[in-house]
Amino acid sequence: MDEILIVGLLSYESPEYWRLCHQCIEATTQSSQIKYLIGLDRVDQKRIEHLQDCVPGLTTTDISLKPKAKKETTHQKRIRIGQLYTNVFKEIPDRSRYVFSLDGDIALTYKGWDDLLKKELDNRCVVIGHEYGKRWPEKYQAFPCLQCSFFDWGKIKDLKLDFRGHGKLMRISTKEESKVFGLPVGTNMNRDIGWQWPLVIKSAGYDGKTMQIIRGESKDSQILHPHSEKDRRIYKQNKKDNIKGLFEIHWEGKAIGSHLTKSTCLEFNTHPVSKYWVQRVRKYIGLS
Repeated sequence: MDEILIVGLLSYESPEYWRLCHQCIEATTQSSQIKYLIGLDRVDQKRIEHLQDCVPGLTTTDISLKPKAKKETTHQKRIRIGQLYTNVFKEIPDRSRYVFSLDGDIALTYKGWDDLLKKELDNRCVVIGHEYGKRWPEKYQAFPCLQCSFFDWGKIKDLKLDFRGHGKLMRISTKEESKVFGLPVGTNMNRDIGWQWPLVIKSAGYDGKTMQIIRGESKDSQILHPHSEKDRRIYKQNKKDNIKGLFEIHWEGKAIGSHLTKSTCLEFNTHPVSKYWVQRVRKYIGLS
């Protein structure tokens, strides 16, 4: 039985999001043993115990950096969070084969996602995940983002991984840069957290595959589509609270999962947007 290591962070968001993530993984994993490695950023003992209750048997590692500035700039934030990712990746055991870098507010919903994603990796393709897509057109395209990347750790563990972002834009100046980052020459690219991900992978002779983002309101959505007038009211009333940020992650027509996004601002299963997402995900995979 293959082992898959789920890697993520816990900072200010509720550990309950990780509980749902864990429940969904337990309900949909086909034939793999799942383990968890979660990096903690300034998490007190009470919340650590809460997290341990949410995800039994997980491994945690304190990756906290110095306290953030009271008025943190975009540049400072991207460096800090990117460094957190870099630090937690250093804790991945060498023996690990498959690793899934996930945000805690991603719910996997397709039964057998583990076998499906493993089959998509080969000697050249070492990572598969959802792209930024049209929702973030200023970020790199046609390559998985760090928040949802399933990869072959055995092939990339010796690469120099640095996920720190940068506050200044990078102008795509050459055809080579255009090919690496999936953006036209002349584009000013947003160097958000993990912007080096496609550069490091492609420079080593590897590549990745991207899963499609389907907005919750789309007619193609399978989990989040607002079917009733009540659902449509939730979308209409919560536009300022990221209701339009909800999306599904599809691969060849299959709903692999769903991403809430910005969960630090949405109280778990209490805020209307979070409640809508949680209920839809649970219903889709048959959780009580």
